[in-house]
Order: sequence, then C-alpha cells, then structure tokens
Amino acid sequence: MPSETQIDIKRLRADVAKTMAARPIGVAPDGRPFSGAMAAVRKILPELEALHKDATWRAIAESLSAQGIVTRAGAVMTGKQLTALIAAIHRQDASRRAQEARRGARSDLARGTTPTTGTARKAKLAPELTQAPAPAASPSSLEVEDQIRRSNFEKHSRLFREDSK
Repeated sequence: MPSETQIDIKRLRADVAKTMAARPIGVAPDGRPFSGAMAAVRKILPELEALHKDATWRAIAESLSAQGIVTRAGAVMTGKQLTALIAAIHRQDASRRAQEARRGARSDLARGTTPTTGTARKAKLAPELTQAPAPAASPSSLEVEDQIRRSNFEKHSRLFREDSK
C-alpha cells in the first residue's frame, strides 16, 4: 500500500494565490480568452433593447465594438453574436427566476431568502454546549469509583478465563 500523502495547507494556499496572480488578465479560469462582453451587455441590456427599436442589431454590435466590446478572439462583434449574448442573458435570467421560485416553494427553507440575497442568521450552539463544564472529579470521588470498579470485577471474575500459555 502506498504511503499516505501529506498536504501542507499553508503551502497550498500560497500556491493557489501564486497561480491566480500568474493568470493573465483577460483569461477565464478554464484558460479560454475572456472578453467581458456578456457582463458589459448585461449591464446595458434595457438600453440596448430600447435602442433596437430604431437600429439593427448589426449596427448596435458594430457600435459596441467601436467602444471596445469585442469577441473572445478580439474581433469585431457581429449582430448574430450580440443577439446570441442577449439570448443567453435572457436564458440565465429565466433559469435564475425558476430556481428562486422552486426555492420559494420549499417548506424547509426560510421565506424570502435566496442563496445570493439570503438573510444572515447568527449561528447558535446546542444547549449542551452552552452549559458550564461539569466540575472536575475530586480525588475522593475517584477513589469511590475505583472501589466500585474493583468490586464489580471481583463479582464477575469467575467469568473471565485465564490465558493458557
């Protein structure tokens, strides 16, 4: 059986911090390029949808690209890519609302809380942990306990076998 590997938590924390610091800006945690386009579009989505009443998605996408909102590859965003981003944002929002509705329907969870906007509750210890510790046994009580153990042992000693070596 191989020897058990010991993990140094302090070193692990330092290694994780070093890895995170070495990750280039603009790269997602899984290594793919990250443009931040979804976050930017999510922020101004109502304005984009209002703007779409008078303009095409293609024109809006080109204007966003002119302001630095580009694709992962750094290319100019197309109208189709912009509508795909908007559809993904709508799907995520619908999924989040459905998840919150399912959570709200659960009877075992507090009402009006969600994982993201939950109300913080103060942790409480069990009653047996909040009581003062029992006083340490005095030497006289230890002697009494030892006498009781010895008398019980003598009563039952006939049940114990002697090892025959």
